[in-house]
Parts: sequence; structure tokens; C-alpha cells
Amino acid sequence: MERGNKTVSEGAGTIEGTVSAINRIANAIADVATMVQEIAAAGEEQSVSIEEITASIEDVSAISEESASSTHQTSAASEEQASLMEQLFKEAQELALLSDELLTEVAKLNMGKSIF
Repeated sequence: MERGNKTVSEGAGTIEGTVSAINRIANAIADVATMVQEIAAAGEEQSVSIEEITASIEDVSAISEESASSTHQTSAASEEQASLMEQLFKEAQELALLSDELLTEVAKLNMGKSIF
């Protein structure tokens, strides 16, 4: 009987050890499940952040394209204005020459009037 009690006692100890191990495994599984949920939530937050960053980059890209287009238009307008100013300067020089010629002719006419 003593031997039977010893065997039962050892079996009970083994069962307690097994139950304890199973409880630790169950707790570890619960901890892992919590970590997986936290990782999933962090992944969703990162996904939202990435979408916001992508949208911001697209906005910056659009603004850059608009700026480049405006710069090109401004440059073209400046070049056209410079060309027009050059043309106006040439026309002003020609007008000055014609004015000098006209003054010379008027002076000749005035000299002719004083002779008569």
C-alpha cells in the first residue's frame, strides 16, 4: 500500500507539473496573441501614415510642377519683353535719326526763306 501511495503521490506531482506547464504555455500564448494584435494595430497606423505621406508628396509634386510651369511662363514672358524692348530701342533710334533729318530739312527751309 505504501508503494501505491508513493505511486499516486508521484503521479499527482507529475500531473501538477504538467498542469503548471500547460498554464504557463497558455499564458505565453495569450501574451503572443496580445503582441500580434498590437503589431497589427501598429501596422494599420503605419499604413494610414504612409497614405498621408504619399498624399503630401503628391501635393508637393503638383506644386513643384505648377511652379516649374509658372517659371517657364515667366521666363518666356521675360524673353519676349526683352525682345520687344530691343525692338522698341531700335525703333527709337530710327525715330531719332528721322527727327534729326527732319530738323535738318526744316533748317534748310528756314534758311531758304530768309534768302527770299
